[in-house]
Amino acid sequence: MAKAKAAWGIEVGSAAVKAVRLERDGSDIRVADFIVIPHSKVLTTPDLNVEEMLRMSLGGFMAQKTIEGAAVVVGVPGNEGLARFAKLPPIPKKQVPPTVLFEAKQQIPFPLEEVEWDYHLFSSDDSPEYEVGIFAILKEKIAQRLSLYKELQLRPTAMTLGPIAVYNAMMYDRDLGKGEKPVIAFLDIGTRATDLVVIQAGRAWIRTFPVGGHHFTEAIASAFNTPYGKADRLKAEAATHKYAKQLMQAMRPVFDDLLQEVQRSLGHYQSLHPDTPVTQVVGLGSTFRIPGLRKYLSDQLQVEIRRLEEFEKVKVEGSAASDFAANAMNLATAIGLALQGLGMTEISTNLSPVSNLREQVWSRKARWFVAAALLMCAGSALLFYRPGGSVGPEVASAVTRAEREADGHKKQLDEAKASADVGARANNFLFTLEDRKVWPWLVADVNAAIASAGPQDALTGAFDPANPPVPYAQWQTVELSELSGRYKLATGGAAPKRTVEVTMRVIVPRDEKAAKEFVQQSVIGWLNKNADRKDAPYVIVIPEKGIVPQFAALGASPDAERPSQGGSSGGNEEAPQEVTQGSGGSAAMGSRNTSGGSINRSKGQLGGSGFGSTVTADDPAITGEGGGSGGGGAGGKGSRKAARVAIKSTAAEPVNIDADAAIPSAPNPYAGRAATTATIRFTVELRPPVGREIAPAPAGDGATPEGEQQ
Repeated sequence: MAKAKAAWGIEVGSAAVKAVRLERDGSDIRVADFIVIPHSKVLTTPDLNVEEMLRMSLGGFMAQKTIEGAAVVVGVPGNEGLARFAKLPPIPKKQVPPTVLFEAKQQIPFPLEEVEWDYHLFSSDDSPEYEVGIFAILKEKIAQRLSLYKELQLRPTAMTLGPIAVYNAMMYDRDLGKGEKPVIAFLDIGTRATDLVVIQAGRAWIRTFPVGGHHFTEAIASAFNTPYGKADRLKAEAATHKYAKQLMQAMRPVFDDLLQEVQRSLGHYQSLHPDTPVTQVVGLGSTFRIPGLRKYLSDQLQVEIRRLEEFEKVKVEGSAASDFAANAMNLATAIGLALQGLGMTEISTNLSPVSNLREQVWSRKARWFVAAALLMCAGSALLFYRPGGSVGPEVASAVTRAEREADGHKKQLDEAKASADVGARANNFLFTLEDRKVWPWLVADVNAAIASAGPQDALTGAFDPANPPVPYAQWQTVELSELSGRYKLATGGAAPKRTVEVTMRVIVPRDEKAAKEFVQQSVIGWLNKNADRKDAPYVIVIPEKGIVPQFAALGASPDAERPSQGGSSGGNEEAPQEVTQGSGGSAAMGSRNTSGGSINRSKGQLGGSGFGSTVTADDPAITGEGGGSGGGGAGGKGSRKAARVAIKSTAAEPVNIDADAAIPSAPNPYAGRAATTATIRFTVELRPPVGREIAPAPAGDGATPEGEQQ
């Protein structure tokens, strides 16, 4: 986010709306304004119209303060989103996005299409490892909030989770990313839930659990049989109330629940970071004003707990200083949000939908569009203005002359397109021939990617599936069941682009969850690592979101069935070869049909990618070769030659190779065991041939001999 001069950070909590305006003067930050607007009723009050209450409180804020000219960042409670953390292996920078995408799919318990998510990388100079924080919230929840904000003319430039804002505020105020700092946990007890934010050497760890001030209020309401609103007031007066002892006894079970959750959270953090124990806990939120709570937690946790009484760097001068100090315990989130608006934070994740950001950009430009439209109208009017008050006859002749010249240029262009088209077709066919080494490279690369899984030698030969030489749970094999490629020539851009869209299907001897991680670390990892090699005739294109395989349990769909042993499955052998015109089109290539009949090959050899011989029905005999290498598959290695079989064919008795010359099926090593098929699709972009250029065809009219090889 660009660094603004001023920013509002707004926390819409269950007890109040808290907002802080920060202004930047060079590297200095000052509090220009702040406000706390308590809801007339806490949002957890039973049968309360929450939306109407928020409308009233936010409306009060908009009426009292102006947000014009300032960035606005709004917080989302931690319990409405999620934060997950994972360590990444030492990988090149360009491989981080696809790896994070894979982690997001594992960590977020919803389809990614249903959430707004973002991530932040934590790294250090003394370690090659990355740690990633993944943050997400359901699109439905964001849409509900944005609808209300839009109604009130509140248009946030960013939205992020409350615990992230706490992290940003404390990192800035306490300089926790500099030097040797202790590991500090910030315990922010809200109304509905509590956020635990641990900061260690600039890195964050966050956990949110559903115990908050609301549960203390409910305990009092239940023990004293009093309305929720009155119970909330009694909680606030617990320190001085004449029945303070009885109030504390009523809340004691919630004390224990809170303690257990904090212990569980700190214990989990400690198990992940055994060498960096938490040495201090800082309490945030009004709930910490309950008498005895801080001492109780400190005694039980055996760690020092202090309340946040003031900020070290963020201060208010003048008469408002005392009010700011009184509310400091509740303003950390709002300050962190405002710091993000100023571009002064470590984590700048934004969970606001792209459509919302685009709408803001266009709304800011609207005034300029109006001015431009007025200028255009004025300029157009000048074209029709003549000092004499009439249009002279020379104007009409000039227009006619321009039209005639334009027609002549168009005719020349059409002639040039027609001649260029012939050259482009011939040129592209020549390069298709010259690039005949591309497919062997692809087959070798696919086998190398599969072999990166590290298959055991004992599994690459023949063995009895009922008594395998290696226990099934330890198999490191990836079996290639299908390999195909579709060649494309796109001539619509500034320079022609030749690509091959590769599809490979593999079988992994694992359940679907384990197969995802195994394939990502082996096959996908090899493709990412070897995307660009100087000696290769192409570059493997790695999309921004990475190569994302599709997984299915073996046998769950027709595409997921394990092929029988034989030649590699290569699509429909009866499809005639085609060459279609037009940029980006496609045609089957390498699948041929003869005039006398057709041959359907059996499906792929275990672990190999085979090629079959093209024959006619008049051939007296057929010799089939199922080629391919074992490349990490569980089957045999090298090529396999079928026996020579005499086949008679007539129109009444068409050739059926499966019936007349069937190859016995190999035993299925996956029968009764967990196995998963993975369909991996990726694109390779061919390098320009050395010493020659591809003649570009006219846009939309390029000849595209494209095809599919299998």
